[in-house]
This record gives sequence, C-alpha cells and structure tokens, in this order.
Amino acid sequence: MIATVFLGPDGTVVPATEPAAEVLGSVDVDPRRVQLRSSSQVDGDGSAWSHLASKGEGIGEATLIDEGREVHVGVLVRRDSAGWRFEIWLLDRPAEESGVIRDIGELLAEWRAAERELAASPNRERELTARIDRLREQHDRLSSSRQAIAGFR
Repeated sequence: MIATVFLGPDGTVVPATEPAAEVLGSVDVDPRRVQLRSSSQVDGDGSAWSHLASKGEGIGEATLIDEGREVHVGVLVRRDSAGWRFEIWLLDRPAEESGVIRDIGELLAEWRAAERELAASPNRERELTARIDRLREQHDRLSSSRQAIAGFR
C-alpha cells in the first residue's frame, strides 16, 4: 500500500491520504512528528520530511522514528505547486542508506557501479546482487512515476 504525505511551504506536515494514517498508524507512528535516522544517528534538527525534501526530487529509503519506534519505508519525493509530496510504502527489511535520495541519473550511476563492483568481486555476489536488485526496483518505481506525471501534462 502506498501512502502520501505533504510538506507545505510553511513546514506543515499533512498525511494526505487515508492510507498514510493506515501505513504509519499500523506501526503506531505519527507522520507529523517523525524524525529520520541517517548514518546510524537520529537527525534531531527538524522533521524527517524537511530533511528528505532538502535532498530534492528522487527516490530512496528512510528509517522513521517516533517515540522510540522505528519504521522502515521506501520514499518517492516530488515537488509540486503546493510544496513537497512524499509517497511512502513499508519495507519488509531494514532501510538501506536511510535518508539518501537519488534522482534518476544518480540512481543509474549507482546501479552501474554496483554491477561493475560485482564483476570485479564475485566473492561479494550475495551482498551486491541484493543492492543491484534494490536499485533496479527503485529505478523502475521512479521511472513509472515520471511516466505517470508526463501522461498528465
């Protein structure tokens, strides 16, 4: 299930869809007060959404924290006329590179670099294959989103 959260120009966080409350509520997390865990520490200098918006449009993963509870989500970040839109979905594993948001070019470069690394380091096949699969999934989701947006123009 995909949920949408908006961050307005004034910093107001709004769970824009009923699924947002369901997705985050199912793990007892309030989207209006979550913090972001990045690089194994909690960023306490603002909301998770502000931090993710500061990275610009793209896709990534995040570990959101609310009163000690953690939830791992995939996140698609887009800018629109009302502010920032975040499409989120629960991950069935811990978030990799929490808080890192990549645009399509960065994502492709990272994917190709992982493939080259796999070719040079076959002893790390399991780890690198998992990373390639994750990057491919993000690429497909981001491409689908961009195509959907282009269809509305």
